[in-house]
Amino acid sequence: MSSSINIRYHDCEVLCNEMQTFMHNTAFEDVSPWELLNSWTRALDLYEKHAGIILGEDWVALAPAWWTADVQNKHVKTLWAMMSLERELRYRTSEREWFPLPSEDEVEDWANVEDVAFCGCHSHMVIARVVFLLRQNDGGRNTFPTDGSLRYDNDDFTLNVSTQRLVLPERYKWMCYAYRGSPLTLEWQAIFRLVGWTMSREYLLVERLYSRCVREGLISAKSSRSVEDFTTPATCEAISSDREDCPICSSQFSEAEAGDFEPAVKTHCAHFIGKDCLQSWVDSWYSSQKQGTPTCPNCRAPLHNQIDMLPAALQPVVRDWIAYVQANIELDREVDAFLLAARKEEIGGCYGVSLETMLKKLEQRRRQYVKFSNEINVVIQRLRLPDLVAEGHGDSLSHGSR
Repeated sequence: MSSSINIRYHDCEVLCNEMQTFMHNTAFEDVSPWELLNSWTRALDLYEKHAGIILGEDWVALAPAWWTADVQNKHVKTLWAMMSLERELRYRTSEREWFPLPSEDEVEDWANVEDVAFCGCHSHMVIARVVFLLRQNDGGRNTFPTDGSLRYDNDDFTLNVSTQRLVLPERYKWMCYAYRGSPLTLEWQAIFRLVGWTMSREYLLVERLYSRCVREGLISAKSSRSVEDFTTPATCEAISSDREDCPICSSQFSEAEAGDFEPAVKTHCAHFIGKDCLQSWVDSWYSSQKQGTPTCPNCRAPLHNQIDMLPAALQPVVRDWIAYVQANIELDREVDAFLLAARKEEIGGCYGVSLETMLKKLEQRRRQYVKFSNEINVVIQRLRLPDLVAEGHGDSLSHGSR
């Protein structure tokens, strides 16, 4: 290892010790506004220098032997404490009322330096939301679906990082650490964590749960792929309604299923489509691994409700969860407006009671999502119980539930 790299790690250790000493000596009582300003400026300078060193791409790979996981964790914890002190000094210096952030404002995994402490936990979800809102607004589309589907089960919602960076306007690129180059303030770390975490639970909620049930053998993977499961035979009805041809292949509707004829089926959205053509459409949807459930070729409404395909015991809690998600769109509108109005030059400032209130509501939503998730896990465990007992795990399950 070169001496310059070793010096870099020692410089980081020196900065860490300086921060610890600074935090120990910083007082808030009987200090002048000028002293407060100096303390805040010093705190900001120390943590930005320290973060600038340990965020290098080659940081962990080039670490000397004495830079152990415990040493790194010490540095991140010290930096986190320093950022907390900086926040308090910032509000006192500006004579603004300081407010506590949600109780989960601690790093759960101290080794996960970039994603949690600096870049913003779930930042990709927040960026995806901004891109989604801009796309929907540009197209004049309602950002809240009216067909009963969840908000982010939408083609305008993308988690592809390359696409996000390509289409994200310049004024929002600071949300990506690669463009910002500095840690997020604790306020924005809380925003990214709560907004992103709740979004990650909403995104493809039913589809992910459906896939889980398939993996665990609770339902058949084929149960939702046959058009017979989510349409009704409707050849006579289509013909009597002057809908005599399939809108996909133009074949005439008939029960004959020969030559240029095929039977018609009726979707939940009241469209008549040739049974074979619709089946090919659904098969193509799954083979191309598109997001969400297959949509109607005519109007893009979901062809079937995957909730109905879930085990009956799971359906009530899933419906309750979705109803909860869709019941408070005012909070989503508030978050939307906050994100779209944010600018890089303002993120290091002080915030008022409106942000405190919004974060409290998001924390309440997060806790409710955890409750729903736990209820689902309990139901799935019960559904799997006969199989687990048959595999010889009955004793361990009974002991574990006491």
